[in-house]
Amino acid sequence: MINQENEWIISHIDTLIDKVNNLPHEDFEGYSPYEMGSLLNFLNDPRSPLKINVLSDKAYKEIPLLNQTCLLMSILEEQENLLLTKVGNLPPKWVKALYVLGPPELAIEMSSKNVIKEQDTIAVQLARIILKIYRLCKQRHNKLSLTHHGKKLLNNKPALLHGILHVLTYQFNWGYFDGYGNFEIGQLGFGFTLVLLAKYGDKPQPAEFYADKYFKAFPQLLIDNNNNSQFRHNKKSLKYCYYFRNFDRYLSYLGLVNITKVPSTLEEKYLIQKTPLFDQLITVVAPQGIGDKV
Repeated sequence: MINQENEWIISHIDTLIDKVNNLPHEDFEGYSPYEMGSLLNFLNDPRSPLKINVLSDKAYKEIPLLNQTCLLMSILEEQENLLLTKVGNLPPKWVKALYVLGPPELAIEMSSKNVIKEQDTIAVQLARIILKIYRLCKQRHNKLSLTHHGKKLLNNKPALLHGILHVLTYQFNWGYFDGYGNFEIGQLGFGFTLVLLAKYGDKPQPAEFYADKYFKAFPQLLIDNNNNSQFRHNKKSLKYCYYFRNFDRYLSYLGLVNITKVPSTLEEKYLIQKTPLFDQLITVVAPQGIGDKV
């Protein structure tokens, strides 16, 4: 049985923990642990300092992955039951139509092949994966078609974009298309990367600038202890993984960053800058923590 003195001690400890969790934290760009917790779940937590805004029709057309997803859904609506290739891929003529809506992919741009297959383009594969995970399409007897849910969302771009972001943030494995074993790098704390871009992205910043701040907030991710990894990675490699997944892949597919390669360097270096679309889509509230920084 808990006596009054023990009740007071427990209450006092809870108060202290709550106070600490509300203090600004230097590693979190001034956000408190509570705010960081809500930031990790920014699409579902109304307390999150990061908000996704509704855009104009013109602005939605600036999001490559959304355009590819919408076109694929329109193709499925028009075809009703799209016959896939013998290996279950999208027909090449539709792959080409989808590919040109996204950022150029180096392997395709350097290839001499006239035919683009689904397995050649990561962005098109990703669009199809998103439709599957979000249950917007179904596959039966080697034919692809829209689900009832897909038909309802066909012309609802705010809902479609929210679905795309939800799949990318919480459901799709970011390590699916690369050889890095730790799928959490970049995906865990994706909202924090968006906060960093909101704060620092007006001017071009080195990719390493963002990687350093990210791993300062999530230092445990610098320990590559995934035994299922095909490769072992050093700190430099893991920082490149963060850049590659966040900026070269998913934020580029969303039209939220511009990447510039730094010329005349011994190793590849990149500058990152947010696009005008970024500030239209994303609003970030300043830290609300009270007290001295931790």
